[in-house]
Amino acid sequence: MFPLLSFSTALMVFGQPFSLEKSRILEAREKAISSMYCKFSVDGLNTHLHPNSSYSRAYQVWYSGGRTREDLVQRDGQLAGERQISCEGCEQKDLFLEFFTTKSRSFALEKIKGELPESSRPSDPRKLGYVINDYFGLRYVRMDAIFNLPGMGEPTVDKVQLDGLECQRFSWGECSNHWKPTVWVSPSQGNNITRIEVIAPDFQGLVRSELALDAASGIWFPKKTHFELKEKGTLTRRETIRVEKVLFNSPDIDAGFYLDNMNLPEGTLVNFPEEMGDAIIRDGKMSRGARTALRDERRPKPPVPIHAPVNRTWMYFAILSGLLALSTVGVVFWRQKSPAH
Repeated sequence: MFPLLSFSTALMVFGQPFSLEKSRILEAREKAISSMYCKFSVDGLNTHLHPNSSYSRAYQVWYSGGRTREDLVQRDGQLAGERQISCEGCEQKDLFLEFFTTKSRSFALEKIKGELPESSRPSDPRKLGYVINDYFGLRYVRMDAIFNLPGMGEPTVDKVQLDGLECQRFSWGECSNHWKPTVWVSPSQGNNITRIEVIAPDFQGLVRSELALDAASGIWFPKKTHFELKEKGTLTRRETIRVEKVLFNSPDIDAGFYLDNMNLPEGTLVNFPEEMGDAIIRDGKMSRGARTALRDERRPKPPVPIHAPVNRTWMYFAILSGLLALSTVGVVFWRQKSPAH
């Protein structure tokens, strides 16, 4: 445990620049986690969309060796039941997938060229609770961004009690963008961040995490996180994330990056890069060379004639009746001509 601290800078406390301590904090989970699966629920409010714009979503997120997949299902509102999949490294590491079930029964896997923009990348579950942002973006105001704000100097460091835990509190004065961030870290819980506050002239942001220990891996993670954003003193956004299932460093996690294991709607057409051909989902599995088969199935039938065809049934009936009549006359005539016995 760290001794009681009331010095003005981390340099005086640790005998080293905060940049080294910052790396230790940011890597608390990243170095311990090579792969991760997380299932959780999200409930929130965003008054920027509507004064009573609450939402509820179910998420699953996979991470493995730089590959990430995010699978979202809307649980309420007009989009209830809509599913969105975003996958970096789908099927193979250089392919990217983004799929919406309500828009189309087909999608394209694209080749990744260079770095994907942050707005397109799936969420990295290792950063849960490290972000001042709602909608589980995990990509905008991340901890590494907070630790590198313009004009940020060395922090003030204290040892404080937070929810019954001894924590290290790192506080910064006003940075050049007028933000004042404060971060609480729990050394006894794997150096995980338990609370973040950012005070700015036009908003106040808060994230707090309830940490839990995964006994199988010995890794601490946020079992529950809560985010709040106040603008001019009024609560405008909030979000609560509750983790329902988590799995660390398991080879089973890689299976989540393959289409066969995504439970895609039957008949979904998959457009791969040209040199790889196409596929279609049948019976939960992916069948290659499917574009031609699908085209045959959807080929339109011959158009219906504008005018109804001529009804010739009466003609057939008249001809048949005439033949029967001739046959009857012939039989009668033959019997009259035959010699009597």
